[in-house]
Amino acid sequence: VVHTSAKYPPTVIYGKHANTLAELFRNDDIPVQIVRSPQDIQVAAVRKLLWASLMWLICHDNGDSSPLTVREAHEKKASDLERLVEEILPYLKMLSVEPWTNREELVKDEESHWEYTSIG
Repeated sequence: VVHTSAKYPPTVIYGKHANTLAELFRNDDIPVQIVRSPQDIQVAAVRKLLWASLMWLICHDNGDSSPLTVREAHEKKASDLERLVEEILPYLKMLSVEPWTNREELVKDEESHWEYTSIG
């Protein structure tokens, strides 16, 4: 049994098999959103990474040795979490749409391995 909630974001999928995968997920009552581009996947991945990182910080900012559960963090520190997300998310969205996953951005090295070029 998969435990999901409508208040959490859906699983984001992309690609030629997205409709088939979405059907499988929906059969198990997993909310799904099919997106149009790899960049949309990057944005979703950034949101998930942001959520996981901030939840870890919030859960461990408890003032004693035992961390809060995710539920407790939402109940006790929701406003702190919202402020952190509002502050950080716009910058992460800007970074997440950089063309790192564009095929044109890939270069082939001497050993015939594909690697990403740096934007830095």
